[in-house]
Amino acid sequence: KLKYDDKRISVIIGSAVEAETRSQILNITPQFDIIIDDGSHTSGDIIRTFGLYFDTLKDGGVFIFEDLHCSYWQEFDGGLYHLYSAISFFKNLVDIINYEH
Repeated sequence: KLKYDDKRISVIIGSAVEAETRSQILNITPQFDIIIDDGSHTSGDIIRTFGLYFDTLKDGGVFIFEDLHCSYWQEFDGGLYHLYSAISFFKNLVDIINYEH
């Protein structure tokens, strides 16, 4: 029920990893300045969403994942030392970028 007077702002409700939702998102515009994912909180969905939408982010854009702290919790496919949690995935990206530089 969120409504905005600014046509540059869109809210889509659905699973970002589902084909129908992805189609709705990409019908808005092929590239975004800001992407905010407030999704299922499971590590697998967070990582898949990043993989599906990162290439739609403009250079210098911002990708925000709400509730990333859930990747530390086992009930959301994570844990402090879980190798495949979302937080571990993003830490690895930072390590790879830093190593390359």
